[in-house]
Amino acid sequence: MTAETFETVKGLTQESSVVVTGKVRADKRAPGGYELDVEHVEVVQRVPEDDPFPISLKEHGTDFLMEHRHLWVRTPAPGGNFADSRGNYQGGTGLSGR
Repeated sequence: MTAETFETVKGLTQESSVVVTGKVRADKRAPGGYELDVEHVEVVQRVPEDDPFPISLKEHGTDFLMEHRHLWVRTPAPGGNFADSRGNYQGGTGLSGR
């Protein structure tokens, strides 16, 4: 990763949106057996520090979830309905699959 790319990502806040490009390479030490050598990071949207998105699993009321629909899909029930680009379902653990 270049110093410029590092500077781009080091100040990101939790739940900011990015597009990461690079080269995938095999690495036995990596979970899943692959690593990404990052070449470029594009910040799509940075979440303001004074208005963070709650991402932990906790009970939210219907009104809150209607205002923040993107958070609902991260809960186990709906999150289990998503598959990654290879068709692997995420097992109801949210979008990360872990």
